[in-house]
Amino acid sequence: LFPCIGLEPRVAWTGLATDPSGALACDAGGSTTAPGVFAAGAVRAGFGGRLRDAIVDARALSAAIALRCRPHG
Repeated sequence: LFPCIGLEPRVAWTGLATDPSGALACDAGGSTTAPGVFAAGAVRAGFGGRLRDAIVDARALSAAIALRCRPHG
């Protein structure tokens, strides 16, 4: 978990794919181009720019990660 606080995505250090604005490229579920690496909020391409948007991202992402972490049995 790497919290990045602010309204400008500063994610060059990750080495992951970004969009023209510098935000992490990811799918609708928040998955980035690296397996197991997700993005939410201002670092995600397509972020709406409001705190409410970041909260919605975080909720959806935490649910997706929880499903991914469940044992397959």
